[in-house]
Amino acid sequence: MSAGDFGYDPELPGGFQDADFDMRELEEAGRRAADAKRRADNRAKLAAMSFEEWRACVDSWVVRLAGVSADDLPDWNYADAYAEREHPKVTARAAIRNARE
Repeated sequence: MSAGDFGYDPELPGGFQDADFDMRELEEAGRRAADAKRRADNRAKLAAMSFEEWRACVDSWVVRLAGVSADDLPDWNYADAYAEREHPKVTARAAIRNARE
C-alpha cells in the first residue's frame, strides 16, 4: 500500500490500520465456520448411511491404504464400529493395524 491508499498510516507497524488485522481475524473465523459446517455435513452423511454403504466406504479406504480388500483382512468387528458411527477411514486403519499384529 502507498500513502495514497485508504488505510495506510506510516506510524503503524507496516503502515496498516487495525481494520487490516480485523479482516484477517474475520477471514480466519469464516474458514473455521466453513470447516465446522463441512464436519457437520460429513457427520450427517455418516448417520444416513446404511451398513452396506458404510462398509463399502470402509473397503475403499482399506484398498487405498493397504492395497487389498477389507475381505482379505482378518475378521474385524465392523458392526460395532458402524453402531458407534465411527468414520470409515478410522475403521479401515484399525482393521489394517489389527491385521499387522
